[in-house]
Amino acid sequence: MLLGMVGAILVSFLTGFFSSAGVFEVDLIGALGIWLSDWLANGDTSSAGSYGFAAHIFFGGVFGIVYAVIFRITGAAGWRFGMALGLLHWFLSGLAIGQLAMRYPQMLGFLPADPPFETAAGTAQIGWLLLMHLVFGALLGSSFEILESPAKAVRADDSALGGERDDKRQAA
Repeated sequence: MLLGMVGAILVSFLTGFFSSAGVFEVDLIGALGIWLSDWLANGDTSSAGSYGFAAHIFFGGVFGIVYAVIFRITGAAGWRFGMALGLLHWFLSGLAIGQLAMRYPQMLGFLPADPPFETAAGTAQIGWLLLMHLVFGALLGSSFEILESPAKAVRADDSALGGERDDKRQAA
């Protein structure tokens, strides 16, 4: 969860930096904030930026947990598998944002006019969003692999010791 939240914070700052530089048109933080303002504050958008930033960090933590569960269930981790999950994450997020924008048209002020995958913004925007999700997945996958390596080694040592103990008990 923590790695997902750190990744979301990093992506939020990078997105904000590139948005202010005019490189990136999609304001996901603003769009999430508008969605939450409508839901939490009866349409009062004065705190939309704060809501959006908090939501992005929260969802980053949730996705961090989802990635970790998938890594644990499949027994696979590493940057390649993480990038594959990042690709799936990007695809599903693109569909979800499109659905939210159709439900909450006020989000369109923060997203290009064609919300699924922000196709109206052009291929550079789509590529940037894809790159962010691939990096997020690669970071989580490689971090999980590194963090799980000592735990796997300890479990292997414990089972090896347990096997020797059982052999000694049977011999006695």
